[in-house]
Amino acid sequence: MNMVEISNLSFSYSGHAPFLFQSVTETLTDGSWTSITGESGSGKSTLIRLMLGLLKPSAGSIRVPRGTRIGFVPQASDYAYSDFPITLLEALTIYERLRTRTEKGILASLRIGKTNLRDSALLALESVDLGHRAEALVSTLSGGEMKRFYLSRALISSPALLILDEPSSGLDPKRAEEIYELIRHVHEKHHLTVIAVEHNLGAARRYSDRILELKDGRLTESEALHA
Repeated sequence: MNMVEISNLSFSYSGHAPFLFQSVTETLTDGSWTSITGESGSGKSTLIRLMLGLLKPSAGSIRVPRGTRIGFVPQASDYAYSDFPITLLEALTIYERLRTRTEKGILASLRIGKTNLRDSALLALESVDLGHRAEALVSTLSGGEMKRFYLSRALISSPALLILDEPSSGLDPKRAEEIYELIRHVHEKHHLTVIAVEHNLGAARRYSDRILELKDGRLTESEALHA
């Protein structure tokens, strides 16, 4: 089964030429791990936003099967918790409450007990080896722990598609390897489709089934996998 189908996709923020990318066609299969590389400004993050439905194509289409749950791990911090006293467990429980309200509607979300939400959040934290830090403040996390926290947030909905924006950015080699091994574990255990925007070509070669390069408005198979 195809997880992502891109057909004659063109996009510009103005809606007309010049396009950031044009007439892109590609298929990503269910259960695959695809890394997307390219220079800064080539449109990698924009392509992710299109996959997430945050942007609309200027032309063509990008399709994910209806009802597919998508988990997203951002590159940079999207938490303003530097001075806000909230724990990992609290933050994740609130996130899951908001997510279920959006997905199922307000009435359905209210029927979900606090215990179930808390248990789901704790299981997500344990899945990335952060169970022992559940009551720690988000503001006290190291860079590697924050990446794992983002991953737990992405996994709490049991997604079929996991999208990551430069998962090893800002991490030393040891912490980066730990993150990739966690991703590989959930990828293999749950048969997740993984799409990762990458600057780490070594990791892309080691973990990916495919490496695609976004260059000059085109998305093409990269030779880096076999380099």
